[in-house]
Amino acid sequence: MVEIYKLAYELEVSSVEIITAMKKLSIPVHLPNPSVSTDDAQKIRASFKKGSGFLFKNLSLFITAIVSITLLLSINSDKVLADDTAPPTPIATASEPTASSLLSLKENVVVASETIKDSFTVMVQEKLIDLGLLSTPVTGVNDKVTQEAIMSFQKKAGLEIDGMVGPETLPKLLLGKAAYTTTAPLTINSNGPIWGDTQLKFMRVNGTYMDVLWGDVTDDKAIDKFHLYVDGILFSTIDAAGCENHKCSSNTSNRRFKINDLTPETTYKFEVVACDVDGNCSTNNPTATQSTVDKPPVWDESLPLTVSELGTRFNLNIPVGAVTDDVEVSYYEVYVNHALSTFRTISDARLFVLPKNDMTCGQQEIYIIAYDTIGQSSKSPTTTITRNECPGSVATTTTTTVVTGKLADCGDSTTSANRWVVSVIDEDSSFGNPNAVWNSFRGSYPNRCFHLLGPGTAVPSASLKTGQLSYNGVSWGDEVTAGTAFRYIVNRDSGITANRSDWWDLIGADVLPSGAKIALCVDNSGSMRISTVQASVDYFVEQATAAGVTIFAPSGGTTSYNCSGMSSEDWITGHNVAMD
Repeated sequence: MVEIYKLAYELEVSSVEIITAMKKLSIPVHLPNPSVSTDDAQKIRASFKKGSGFLFKNLSLFITAIVSITLLLSINSDKVLADDTAPPTPIATASEPTASSLLSLKENVVVASETIKDSFTVMVQEKLIDLGLLSTPVTGVNDKVTQEAIMSFQKKAGLEIDGMVGPETLPKLLLGKAAYTTTAPLTINSNGPIWGDTQLKFMRVNGTYMDVLWGDVTDDKAIDKFHLYVDGILFSTIDAAGCENHKCSSNTSNRRFKINDLTPETTYKFEVVACDVDGNCSTNNPTATQSTVDKPPVWDESLPLTVSELGTRFNLNIPVGAVTDDVEVSYYEVYVNHALSTFRTISDARLFVLPKNDMTCGQQEIYIIAYDTIGQSSKSPTTTITRNECPGSVATTTTTTVVTGKLADCGDSTTSANRWVVSVIDEDSSFGNPNAVWNSFRGSYPNRCFHLLGPGTAVPSASLKTGQLSYNGVSWGDEVTAGTAFRYIVNRDSGITANRSDWWDLIGADVLPSGAKIALCVDNSGSMRISTVQASVDYFVEQATAAGVTIFAPSGGTTSYNCSGMSSEDWITGHNVAMD
C-alpha cells in the first residue's frame, strides 16, 4: 500500500489534491491510515503527469472529497483510535452532503482560495479553529502560530508532539474533540523549559550570514530540541541531545545556529524556542533583533606595504596586521601602476609579483585589493617606489647605485640574463677572502642572477659573509635591492619528500624560457651534504627538465651538484662555470 501523504510529497501536491484525484478516478480510500494500492497509486501518478491538476478545477468534486474523507474517518473512528477499552461507537450511515452544506463549504473554500498558499494547510487551520485552538484567520501558511496550535491538539489527543499533521495526527484531527475525549490522556510533563536572564548573542555578523547563540535554559526534563524563528518563521532546528539544565547554553557547549543567505543591510528578528523530551516548549523565549552589516577588509595605514628584491619582478611584503576582516581575507589582487599583475603567494606576509606591464625606470605605484569570503573588497594604501635602472640609459643616483651594464635585470629576455646561479649553504664561518672570490665571479659573469638558499633557520648576514661583498661599488645589499641577488630560507629534508622545499617556485624560475641554464652548487662540507636536501634537489631538477631548463653542476657537468673547489664553505667559487 502507498500512503496518501507520501504520494502527495512525491508529486509535490497537497493531500487534498490526491484525495480529489481519487474521487474523480473512483479509487477507494483505505483506512485507518489513508492509503491506496500500488496500482491505484500508479494511476494517480499518471493523471498528474498528464497535467491533470484537480485542485479547484472541479470545486464540487473538491468539496465532496473533503466531506467524504471526513465522514469515512468518522465512520471508522473505532479503527482509527484502536482503543480496546473505549465503549463501542455506533456506526453512522454516510450520506451525500446536502446542497446547502455543499454550498456553505463551497463559499468557505472560495474565500480561502483567494489568499491561501496550500489547501491542505487551509483544511488543518479550519479544523483547529473549530476546536478553539487557533484564533487567527485561515491563511494557508504553516506559520509558528499554526504549529503551536497543532502541538496543543497533539498534546490533548495524546499524540507525539512534533507540530506536524502526519498519518497519526490527521485522522484524529478530522475527528475533532472526539479525538481526545474518548482517549485516556497521557501523563506527561506539563511545564516547558524556562529561560534565564541571558539574551541572544550574535557573532560573525556580516552582510549575508551570522551566528546566533543563546544563554542558560533549565527544565525538569532533558531538553531535546532548539528551534530558531526568523521574523516569526521557523528557520532551523538543532538537536540538543538530551542536555540538562546549565549544560544547554552556547556558553557551555558548541551549539549555535549558523544562518546563511541573509540580505545585506537588513534587520531581522530572532527567537529561540527550547523543547524538552516530552514535547513541552518554552514560552518566555529570548528574542532580539540584529542587522546584517557589510564590512569589507580594513587596511591599517600605519603598516604600509613594502617592496624588496626589486628587478623586473619583486617581493611585495604585507606586514602582520596590515589588513583585517570581520571573517577573513580570502584572496588579493596586485596592481602595479594601476595595471593588474600576476603574482604567487610565497607566504601569508609575502607575494612574488610578476608585473604584466613593462616596469620602466622612474616612479612605480603599487597597491593591493583585498577580498573577503563574500566578495567584499577594499584597496590598500599605495606604496610608491623608484626603479632607476633604465634600459639603454644612464643610471640615476638614489640611495642605491647600480652600475649600468654590470648587473642583469634577472628574468628579462636577453641571453645573458637567462643564466642564473643557485647556491645552497648552511654557514661559511671559515670562508676566507670572500670579496676577492666575489669579484672574480662578478668579473666573469656580471649579468647572472644569484640566489642564496639557507636550510634550517635564518642565517645572519655576517655568518654568510654577504656583508663583505662588493663589486665595482655595488654591494650585496645593493644587488638585493636591485633584484639581482636573493636570499631565502629552505628546509633540510633528509631525502623525505614531505619535508622538501620547492626551490623552483621560491626563486621564481618559471619566468625562465626554455633553453635557459642554472648553475647549482650545494654545500658538501661538515654537517651539510647533498643528502641533507636530496628531496628538494630532485624536485628542482625535475621541474627544470619539464621547463626545458638545464641544470649545471659546478664542474660544468650535470651529474653532481657538490660545490667544487670548496675548501672551506665556499659558496661562490663553484659558480665560475661557463654556461653561454
